[in-house]
Parts: sequence; C-alpha cells; structure tokens
Amino acid sequence: MNLTMLNEPLAGAVAPLAVGTVELLPSDTWVLLWSQSQNALHVEQVGDMLRANRRAYTEDRRMDYVPLVFGSRDEIDSMARSVRPTIHARCEARQLEQGH
Repeated sequence: MNLTMLNEPLAGAVAPLAVGTVELLPSDTWVLLWSQSQNALHVEQVGDMLRANRRAYTEDRRMDYVPLVFGSRDEIDSMARSVRPTIHARCEARQLEQGH
C-alpha cells in the first residue's frame, strides 16, 4: 500500500490558503477522516475536504473530522475496513460506560 500518513506538519506552510485557490493534491486522491466525538469514519476526495476546511476557516468554525491517511480510493477503502473493528469496539465501550 502506498499511503501517506499525516505525522508531521506541512513543510514550508506559512499562511492559510485563500478560498478558491488551486488544490495541492491530484483530484483522484482520497482521504480517510476520523471523528473522535462521533466515533465515526468518513471518506471523501481531498479537494472536497480542503474546500470544507477553507470554508470552516473563513467562517471561523471548528471541524470535527481529522485526516488519517491519503491514497487511492481502493487504498482508503482498505484502510477503513482495517480500522472499523476499533471503531466498533470503542462504540461498545462507550455504550457500556453509559449503561446501555
């Protein structure tokens, strides 16, 4: 698998991108996103994620989902399948904590 993990800041990034600028990654690049508060995964194209992030920046609002990995759609789907058991286990643990 040729996956790019996000484990360090973007080199040379000094200013936020303006809304409407050219995307930095190929349009066929996908991203696996994770929400801790919702205990959920989401898959979307990187360009869509970046547009939503710039909108949130412009509107000064929080974003819950964080990117875990970039890759092809097949790679992202494979990674999502591999981490779903953890998501399910966390859901069960939360339900037990809440007495359900």
